[in-house]
Amino acid sequence: MNSQMVSNKVRAAYGIGDYAICLYWSGVGLYLLYFYTDVVGITPLLAGWIYALGIAWDAVTDPFMGYLAERTRTKMGSYRPYIFYGSIPLALSFVLLFWVPPFEGMKLFLFLNILPQLISEQVKMSIKW
Repeated sequence: MNSQMVSNKVRAAYGIGDYAICLYWSGVGLYLLYFYTDVVGITPLLAGWIYALGIAWDAVTDPFMGYLAERTRTKMGSYRPYIFYGSIPLALSFVLLFWVPPFEGMKLFLFLNILPQLISEQVKMSIKW
């Protein structure tokens, strides 16, 4: 056996770590637009704007987060503190994304866009690194 080969145990460990973030992304990617339009009751146009603004926010903040993460020096390493401490806010943002707030109209749009999306984008930035 070649000493450079990765064991199945190590492969499974990496796969389990990636499985959690895939569950998050699958829930958001597959169900969130349906939830916003059919359950919450906003128009598809506003639901699309929520996604678009979230992606734009991500495009602005990702380079900053990369800069910050590359220069972080802790006992845990460069990226591990962001993953470790970002997991709880990520779970909370997931709950907020699928909560129906008691608002209507523009207040509902602003709530769905600002609170859960900004928390989610900030946490996703830290988890991605």
